[in-house]
Amino acid sequence: MVPKSKQTESVSTEYLRQARIVWRELISIAKKLPKSRALTETQYICRAGYDLMQATAEADGIYAMTQVESAQRLSCLNDAYGRLCLIAMLIDAWLDDMPQVVYTERDQNGAEIQVKKPFVKMERLISLAGSVSNTMKVTKGAIKSERHRLKQFASTGETDNGEFS
Repeated sequence: MVPKSKQTESVSTEYLRQARIVWRELISIAKKLPKSRALTETQYICRAGYDLMQATAEADGIYAMTQVESAQRLSCLNDAYGRLCLIAMLIDAWLDDMPQVVYTERDQNGAEIQVKKPFVKMERLISLAGSVSNTMKVTKGAIKSERHRLKQFASTGETDNGEFS
């Protein structure tokens, strides 16, 4: 049987690892988006990814030994989950309306026709959506675990500074 301290460590490392996967995929997709959209969606998605990494790294760095530390960790995890929801919303919008590149080609008769092609392949967006879904599940599990830990602190009568009343 794995000691409780090791179980907590593996769970915390997992949500950080999953967030890194989402971050890498987000950045690689954002690089392919058109420059005309750089001031809207690209900035939003990159900022959400950065905030996600910051929140998960901060939560992972908190060693929750007191009620205050546990509450701080829960706050960071909730922030990370909110960022994941924002990223999922943007991915959903992209699946409905992916930016297209338009270029002209000549057909067999020599007439010019316009061809539209998405900037990012749908398979990559679907893969990113799956990664975000997995990360949301892991983060939600960590949030539930942290809420349970806070309830345990409350039931033992620990005060905010780590002392018992």
